[in-house]
Amino acid sequence: MATKTEEFTTGNGSTSLSFTTQYINETDIKVRIDGGNPLTFTNSASPSTGQYHIPNNGTSITFGDTYTNSNVIHIY
Repeated sequence: MATKTEEFTTGNGSTSLSFTTQYINETDIKVRIDGGNPLTFTNSASPSTGQYHIPNNGTSITFGDTYTNSNVIHIY
């Protein structure tokens, strides 16, 4: 069985984005925007700038910033 360990997508103009990368713990997921440094995971459902949040067993990421279709989002 294949395991999806990363994906590349673009922003949608919202602070929330669905993803399908498989994981065990939410803190295992890392996110980079436009090839920059990884964003910081937070347990807060309302992340600040430069942070992201994934709810328990979630399939969506909430960002502290808004990203558009010109931003490449790397989820791994």
